[in-house]
Amino acid sequence: MSRRGLCVSAAFALVIALAAAALRGGFAAVSAEVGYQAWSDAFFTAGVFVGGAGLLAFASSDGLFDVIRFGVGKALRVVLSKERRAAYPKSLYEYRLQKRGEGLAGLSAMMTGAACVALGGAFLWLYSRVA
Repeated sequence: MSRRGLCVSAAFALVIALAAAALRGGFAAVSAEVGYQAWSDAFFTAGVFVGGAGLLAFASSDGLFDVIRFGVGKALRVVLSKERRAAYPKSLYEYRLQKRGEGLAGLSAMMTGAACVALGGAFLWLYSRVA
């Protein structure tokens, strides 16, 4: 988990949360109850989108989508020169060996998504105390 990845995923989550809060009236709420409800929805939405993208990245880094990625890469390389095609692995086994050791991806996005869902839960708790 890199600091850069965490900052990027947090920035995306913040943009999503601010947009969702603006759509739900979180900036101009007529009461605290409506404001807490809007911000709870906003952070939950950001958490689901960013955390879901992180989960997909994590699943794909562990080899779940390797067959699809290898097949699409093989099909796209048809238009390239013969030397460039020869550099691409010939079999799925070679592709997986070449890809081994890259590490797991998506941990920063999953952590950011979990933090956003927790913030959404905090605003939900505040909403339940006011309502």
